[in-house]
Amino acid sequence: LRLAEGPRGEDIRTHLRELVRRVTGDGRITVYTGSEIAAVSGYVGNFVTTLADGRSISHGVTILATGGEPYRPAEYLYGQDERVVTNLELDEMMDDPRVRLARSVVFIQCVGSREPGRPYCSRVCCTSSVKKALQLKKDDPARGVFVLYRDVRTYGFLEDLYEEARRAGVIFVRFEPEDKPVVENADGQLLVTVRDPILGRSLVIRADLVSLAAAVLPSPDNARLSGLYKVPLNEDGFFLEAHMKLRPVDFASDGVYMAGVAHGPKNVEENIAQGKAAAGRAATILARDRLESHGVVAVVDPAKCAACLTCVRLCPFNAPRIANYAASIEAVLCQGCGTCAGECPNKAITLQSYNDRMYLASVDGLFEEAL
Repeated sequence: LRLAEGPRGEDIRTHLRELVRRVTGDGRITVYTGSEIAAVSGYVGNFVTTLADGRSISHGVTILATGGEPYRPAEYLYGQDERVVTNLELDEMMDDPRVRLARSVVFIQCVGSREPGRPYCSRVCCTSSVKKALQLKKDDPARGVFVLYRDVRTYGFLEDLYEEARRAGVIFVRFEPEDKPVVENADGQLLVTVRDPILGRSLVIRADLVSLAAAVLPSPDNARLSGLYKVPLNEDGFFLEAHMKLRPVDFASDGVYMAGVAHGPKNVEENIAQGKAAAGRAATILARDRLESHGVVAVVDPAKCAACLTCVRLCPFNAPRIANYAASIEAVLCQGCGTCAGECPNKAITLQSYNDRMYLASVDGLFEEAL
């Protein structure tokens, strides 16, 4: 694990090692490492996942927790000068002599985030930079520590870290997105030039180390898993919840949930909270002896069905199946939206309690003469 501490100083590595020990030591849990999903079938309470090596796993629910990937910068001399690192790399080298002996350290925010093609905020970058800047300043009060930012987003009670860093002497310089800092190697010296909008002039900082707050990217597996489990992604490539407020860890497809950075960038505390929420939602399914369908579900008349696949293609919940040359509806999956009933060219599908005969009778009743 590359991340050592959480925003409040939590010992992530020790906590994670203990979790791994408990999971691998529990005989009720099977861990498949180095595995890849090849196919998925079934529905809530009755999923079958096939691995690339041919093994099949039957399970009642699925939680997608694919994590994310760090952005590898192509700017600010990253990869060209060893003194330019990312925040994640800096976290691993805090005891390195390059850090301990550095007299001037510059943090540059929003590297790869809030850009065309990647407009979202990675959310953890500001807190990470401010926390490291404060630690570097406390280790050596005479050290120059600069944070170059567009907006400081240490949200919630993490704002206390920002205020503490300001009081400790960390210098914050705001820059505009159209006038970003410039990092250059001038005869072996690492120079960072940034225009201060308050002073109205450019500042040149002679840096011993530059740390880039690189963006958090969605996992490259998200697109493939989205197709396998029939769940949506947002425009940024992260999984999209059914409802931001009412169903924040659910998908529209029952029995499939999400947790962590798979849903979007978030800090450790938020990841744990969302993981617990997903586990709680999964338990509501697993704790039942049997599952009941909704009161209103679609029903197919096999005599009228031509197996044209219209309902299979249109259903957002993947409820229709073709068997024996006719469609059938998985009642547990059906949400009663009526899309299949409205689009079936042979009128072979009806929605329970919403058939044409009932509504035509109601309309006829409206126009009957009053007795």
